[in-house]
Amino acid sequence: MSLATIAFNRYILICRSYQLYGKLFTVKTVILSILFQWILAFFMCTWPFLGFGSYAFNPYFGTCSTSADSLSLKYLLTFDLMLLYPAAILTLGFYLAVLRKFIKSKNKIQQNMSTSVGSIDGTSYVGGTSVGHFAQSANTGPTTEKVFIFLA
Repeated sequence: MSLATIAFNRYILICRSYQLYGKLFTVKTVILSILFQWILAFFMCTWPFLGFGSYAFNPYFGTCSTSADSLSLKYLLTFDLMLLYPAAILTLGFYLAVLRKFIKSKNKIQQNMSTSVGSIDGTSYVGGTSVGHFAQSANTGPTTEKVFIFLA
């Protein structure tokens, strides 16, 4: 659940506006989100103590986990259907949207770079607008350094 929340946070920040991000992720809402996740985790872990399934020692892993009785299998199925699968699907969906945004941005940058044409004096033009100038530094030795200076 926490991974889905982090994925949602990244999705809003990267794929939506900063204004929406600022409205959704205030200190209060983040604290409430964390509190909700802890309460939900506590609730899901207490079901076996309330008679819906049971915990037993798992010798294969050396840990305490749900036993293999029928109530525990119903508990695991309910847990998977309520939390695990929806959280995994949401996480995947949010990160696929972020990936799609990165790919679009990369393609746009490559397209802008391919239309950039430099002139003899070193001034670079993108879309007819001068965006920078190459300045030659003083020759202080066997090599010469070029520095790109942005003109504001």
